[in-house]
Amino acid sequence: MLGRWSVRRVTALAAVLGLALGLAALAALTIWGAGASRAMTDRVRGFNEAGAHWNLVFVHLNEEDAALREFLATGGSPPRREPLQRVIGSANVDLEWLKRHGDQVEISHVDMLTVGYADYTRVLTLILESPEKSDELSDYGALALLEIGPLRDQVVANVERKQRELAQYLVAVDRDSRTLRWVTGGVVTVDLLLCVVSMAFLVANQQRAEREAFSSRHQALHDALTGLANRQLLADRIGSAIQEAGRTEHLVGLLLVDLDRFKAVNDTLGHQCGDLLLQQVAQRLVRSVRETDTVARLGGDEFAVLLPDLDASENLSRIAGEIRRAVQQPVELNGLMVDFGASIGASVYPDDSATGEELLRHADVAMYVAKRGGLGVNTYDRDSDAYDPRTLSMLSELRHGIERGELVLYYQPKASAFDRSVLGVEALVRWYHPSRGMLAPQDFLPIAERGELIEQLTDAVLQTAIRQAGHWVAAGTRLPVSVNVAARSVLDSTFPSRVAQLLEIYDVPPDLLTVELTESVIAADPQLAAKALQEVRALGVHVSIDDFGAGYSSMAFLRDIPVDEVKIDRGFVTTMRTDERNHLLVKAMVVLARNLMLTVVAEGVEDELTLETLRGLGCQVVQGYYIGEPMPPGDLGRWLDGQSSVAATR
Repeated sequence: MLGRWSVRRVTALAAVLGLALGLAALAALTIWGAGASRAMTDRVRGFNEAGAHWNLVFVHLNEEDAALREFLATGGSPPRREPLQRVIGSANVDLEWLKRHGDQVEISHVDMLTVGYADYTRVLTLILESPEKSDELSDYGALALLEIGPLRDQVVANVERKQRELAQYLVAVDRDSRTLRWVTGGVVTVDLLLCVVSMAFLVANQQRAEREAFSSRHQALHDALTGLANRQLLADRIGSAIQEAGRTEHLVGLLLVDLDRFKAVNDTLGHQCGDLLLQQVAQRLVRSVRETDTVARLGGDEFAVLLPDLDASENLSRIAGEIRRAVQQPVELNGLMVDFGASIGASVYPDDSATGEELLRHADVAMYVAKRGGLGVNTYDRDSDAYDPRTLSMLSELRHGIERGELVLYYQPKASAFDRSVLGVEALVRWYHPSRGMLAPQDFLPIAERGELIEQLTDAVLQTAIRQAGHWVAAGTRLPVSVNVAARSVLDSTFPSRVAQLLEIYDVPPDLLTVELTESVIAADPQLAAKALQEVRALGVHVSIDDFGAGYSSMAFLRDIPVDEVKIDRGFVTTMRTDERNHLLVKAMVVLARNLMLTVVAEGVEDELTLETLRGLGCQVVQGYYIGEPMPPGDLGRWLDGQSSVAATR
């Protein structure tokens, strides 16, 4: 008995000792972890502060460069002297901070930059001391513009270096953290109580990981703006619904909902109100359907409603009509009641579609017919799949019209925002129809896009524009021409070679051609678009993003896609003087583009006040009816003769 008691006592003492050792080890690990966490926080803060000051140095260099360019552009006029004088040497404060707080490596990098920066500021000082509009001023100005590039490169390299150092440090911290977790796991297993605590900790971590995984999956399969399913999730659920319908012999319905007059809301009230409208529509769609149905946003103002397990007796048109009435009720936006409509196309599996792809395509065809005909709701009909007779006739006439050369180009001038000298023109297509007269782009381009004529039409426009540029060159006028290019053309692997061939045939220097494409073209296939545009730019042709800011694309396009110019959408420009938000958006786009060394073109300039506002924001190029309306080549030639100057080069 005494022996058993001794064993129990030893066991208890061992348990207590083990618990004490476990708690002591846990406490030590906790203290060590807290200290390591504080050290990590301090290091990360140091990395971030150093990176911020390097970024400020970059900003100051840009400010000095911008002030210098404006000073030189005016020939060293007194009004531009004070802004330049104010920013000279502005980066010294941040360089001194970096030198005070940095290690030896940081100090060496600062010293290297300081030498070049001192030379640069010395040249700026000499520029200020030079006589107005003198050769000395021009020489020093050219020297300063040559020196700013390497300085920028050094600063960018240091910013990237700090980012790499931070990334490497975080990797090391993560490795140490994993080691700490393993050690902690080994310690807590010694003691039952710590084991329980450890299990609770692991369970909590697992739950958090599951929540994060669910959140990540939800983000990957749902629209960020509305929270609805996206196109990928809709396709998955269509496939599942069709499989289930094959077993139950039920029907699967799909509705495509497209909002009418949404663009007018966006252009008039701004994109924020447009987003609010989309969110309201999403909520109304969800409230209008069953819990087993799926509501998705496909992009822009287009939604889809998947209706699985429909009985044969259910009327899909009636369901679509009820949804349409619920959706298009007026919405209050910024204190205004806004009316809008909705067009819905319906398709049913297996009645008119055999696969998920067919179901989606047929619903799209039905929606297009409903929208074009003002029907509100339209159910897919195989007999009208190839469009109605009028559309088919228009397609045939357009195909023959392209072959007969009935497409004509009007050219709208693009001018300097500062002296209104002509910098180039944009080619805008018209169709001179034999019986219907001159047709505007909106009358035939949508049909060309749906009828697969858009690539043929783009080629015809490109050829006509380049041929006209060749005529101007032969006449002694170097007039750059911009041409809008469709997505199918850009994503065609032969597009760069076709452009090169046309330039060679008509003897046009590549730098006189700019291809314009919208953000949606890039979003269709960013990698393929980037490859094609790189090949085009390798020819010497310029690339421009048209309607910049009007789409939903990522700003990463400006980083990843090789472009030379951005054209701010007219929807922002025409209302920027009356809508403060649009004014701020235009200002932000101008600053962003100029910092990326891109040319900024503002479309839709209709009056002098808008021109003055854009000029004050630093926008370089303007286009609109206030500068000049679209004109045929002959009228354009006479218009150019009346202008003060035509830019010889870009």
